[in-house]
Amino acid sequence: MRTRRDCAAVLAGAVLLAAPAVAQEGGAIRTGEHAGFTRVVMTIEPTTEWSLETAPGRATILFPGRRLEFGVEGVWDRIPRDRVDAIEATVGPEGTRVVVGLACDCRISASFVGARHLALDVGDRDAVRPAPPELPPGTDAASEARVRAAVASAEKALIANLSRAVDQGVVVPAPAEAAVVAEAPPAAPGQGAGGPRPEPRPRTEGAPPGTIAALAELDQIETISVYDRDGAALAATRVPPAPPAVCLPDDALDIGAWGAAAPLAEQSQPLLRRLVGEFDRTDPEALAALVRLYLRLGLGAEAESLIAGFGTDLPDAPLLVAMARTLEGRPVDPAGPLAVAEDCPGRHGLWIALAGTGPAWRGEAQFATVQEAFADLPVDLRALLGPPLALRLLDEGRAAEAREIETTTIRAGRGETDALALVSARLAAAEGDAEPAAAALRALAESGSPVATDALIALARLAIAEGWTLPGRLIVDLRAAALVQRGDPRETELRVALIEALAARGEIVAAMAETAAARQDLRRARSRLAAIAVAAVAAADPERVGTAAYAEAALAARPWLLAGPGGDAPRRAIAERLVAVGLPNAALDLLGPALRRGEPDSRRLAARAELALGRPDAALAALAGLDGPATAPIRAAALARRGAPAEAITVLEAAGDGAAAAPYAWASGDWGRAAATGDPDRAAMAAYMAARAGAAPIAAPDAAVAPAAAAFAAPLPRLDRPSLGAARSLVERGPVIGTFVGGLIARPD
Repeated sequence: MRTRRDCAAVLAGAVLLAAPAVAQEGGAIRTGEHAGFTRVVMTIEPTTEWSLETAPGRATILFPGRRLEFGVEGVWDRIPRDRVDAIEATVGPEGTRVVVGLACDCRISASFVGARHLALDVGDRDAVRPAPPELPPGTDAASEARVRAAVASAEKALIANLSRAVDQGVVVPAPAEAAVVAEAPPAAPGQGAGGPRPEPRPRTEGAPPGTIAALAELDQIETISVYDRDGAALAATRVPPAPPAVCLPDDALDIGAWGAAAPLAEQSQPLLRRLVGEFDRTDPEALAALVRLYLRLGLGAEAESLIAGFGTDLPDAPLLVAMARTLEGRPVDPAGPLAVAEDCPGRHGLWIALAGTGPAWRGEAQFATVQEAFADLPVDLRALLGPPLALRLLDEGRAAEAREIETTTIRAGRGETDALALVSARLAAAEGDAEPAAAALRALAESGSPVATDALIALARLAIAEGWTLPGRLIVDLRAAALVQRGDPRETELRVALIEALAARGEIVAAMAETAAARQDLRRARSRLAAIAVAAVAAADPERVGTAAYAEAALAARPWLLAGPGGDAPRRAIAERLVAVGLPNAALDLLGPALRRGEPDSRRLAARAELALGRPDAALAALAGLDGPATAPIRAAALARRGAPAEAITVLEAAGDGAAAAPYAWASGDWGRAAATGDPDRAAMAAYMAARAGAAPIAAPDAAVAPAAAAFAAPLPRLDRPSLGAARSLVERGPVIGTFVGGLIARPD
């Protein structure tokens, strides 16, 4: 029964804009579950008048004076009954009513979606409400001002009408204090659970009275501007860009409409009886309907088998087969309709992501349509397809989007499965909770469930990423699983994880042996396996794995290195380690392809290897034509090794690195530079050498002059005729000389 205050909603719904008809009215009522709200969608024309009435335990959409045929079949395929527990459409003398039973104390709102559908949203009170529609990018300031003015004018008129209705007693706003709601009557059979309804939340003081915002706080009145109510006014300026021509329309992939909630036998038997007619001719309509029914129920193998047996002429056979294989988690035709490279939106984008033929995330705007299509799937299909989609997003590093899919899947209310537990564990790892994630993955890996292998792979990768010490048991488990899964698509991932785990344990030679064996068994993955092995050798620490083991691993990985520029970085990394462990010849041999192409960094590394071999001329030849700060130190070292330390100093000074020339000062006789090191003893020796060479005198610090003067001021006693005085003189002067000379010897050049 409508109360006087409910009439305010009729006034709000009566403020309409004229717009052309864009959709046929009536038909099946559609439902969808989203994060924080449940949506009930009806197709009507934008010019159709409607009103929203709310009462304890229900929300009613009234279409006054209109006879609209709405169907409620299949409304529970996509939503649980935790917010909405009943949907009923009736036609009476006053028009058409759609009554939605409520099982929660929720916020109710209604608005147009894309100027084609009227959406009733039943949302959690703590959920973030969608932002009001914004003007499209590029709208000029004048247009924006006109639209804003029109919205303000409409809101002002609505407030004025409501104020007059209040003055006349036609409309009574809800009181500000909390309302006490009596127990609702039991629900009718088939209309959800009876019993008491949740009490509404107490009112709190909010927006100023007499404003749209204040009206929006009342449960009895849900207000929206005419532009939100009738999106057709701006639809022409907000039409999304047309998808690529290869993308299929949503209707072609509306799997939720391909079956009902009735048992399989009840739906399939009539189709099976029609499948083969006279002269063994197949009824194409019955075949298509039966295949789609199997797909709707998640029976991918059965659908594919049916097409193989009867559907050689089925027009949509490639698409249906691809969907069937996707439901089973098997590869699809790489040239088929689910292997499109374009960023298709909506349901086509969803099934492309599920098939794994391309990235699951192709940008925020496209993923929003994919998320919407996923939320529109029936509950059972969401539970089936949600985990693999979330795992693909996690593999691409999209943890936030994977969390959205997981949340939407859990909202299906089917309880946690092993597949969802795997998603939750990997999400925990991606969000930084490594230890709880490892415990959950270990439990799944040992459970014997269908996800045990995937959990074991994820556990190994988590342990490697965290730098944990890998137990030998993990290596044994990976080897055993790889043997059991031989021929399975997961064998490749298991053997990759095994190679990475062996390398992380420092067993680099064993990792190379496993790579060689895997390349023989998994020919399609040979390039990937080689790249992983090369990366493992390039990152290994020779001191940890042992010099001999590292050299053996580097020799084993050499055939797997790319000859082109793509292989230069790992070549240099391995060669640098070989030089460090005293194997410069092996490093030069490894750098051969890069040196033949003249790659600069490889040439500099080759010069270092030549210096390690004592061949300064070869080092200088390797550096010919190269300049810059990275080259100067190597060229200077080669010049000094060839006996030209003064040239080495010149090279370093030209490169702006004169401080690095100090080691060559003594060899070049540059006593001034040698004295400028800041070491008193070296400064004193430099001053002495300058005096001996007849060079300009060098002023040495007083602290440096005293020991030198004490050491060399008086001649040493003659030792050809030993005496007690000579012995006493040596005892007195010996420590001074010994300390001075010893200090010089102990310091590096």
